Amino acid sequence: MKARAARGLDLVAMRGQLAARKEELMEELGAMA
Repeated sequence: MKARAARGLDLVAMRGQLAARKEELMEELGAMA
């Protein structure tokens, strides 16, 4: 159970990092356009 919960937290953290990177990329593209 603990391992499964930790894996779920890792997925949430990864999803958050991807969202943050996507926002950064969109800002860079917006500045270039």
